[in-house]
Amino acid sequence: MEGMSEAFDGDVRGEDGSLERFASVWSDIIGTMRDPGSVWRLSLEVVVMDDRLPEVRDHLARAQRRGARGLVSLLMGGREEDVPERDVDTLGVLYTTLPTGLMAQWSFDPEGAPEAGQLTEGLRRLIDSGAAAAKKRILRSPHRGLRRGAPPRPGQVTRASLTTPLRALSNLYGQTVNSLCALCCRRDGGERIRGR
Repeated sequence: MEGMSEAFDGDVRGEDGSLERFASVWSDIIGTMRDPGSVWRLSLEVVVMDDRLPEVRDHLARAQRRGARGLVSLLMGGREEDVPERDVDTLGVLYTTLPTGLMAQWSFDPEGAPEAGQLTEGLRRLIDSGAAAAKKRILRSPHRGLRRGAPPRPGQVTRASLTTPLRALSNLYGQTVNSLCALCCRRDGGERIRGR
């Protein structure tokens, strides 16, 4: 396992949480999968062996949790020990699920296995699709004609009700909440709804 860290000792490009950082890290991870004796392939073999090696499987499950914390830190920035459990349970789970699928693809079809650029473009398109869907929802919502200072109607979508999910997207993808709100919260004529 110590050899794995050498793959990440180089320069990781991009700002914390950015698509450039995502591409840089996954390029390094995919580079370690190309070796026929890689720890990734060993992990895949342990998955296939199922209950025959319970001690090894349990050890790898604990290591995967630590790896999830490390990947969150590597991709989003900050120190591993400061990564909240919620981030390990969400972002970390996402980041540790990707290598399993990549391992299978690199084992069965190395010529057709995705590169980091393809994964990054897929993620960018997912982000764009989510932002477009949020914008449509906002444009159809009853808050469009809301004047600043007027109390919201029951069930009405407001900037405050969008802050938490947009902040989660922001933290995950390195975008700022304000830029997402600016994209999603426009009135007819391009005037932005100002909020606190």
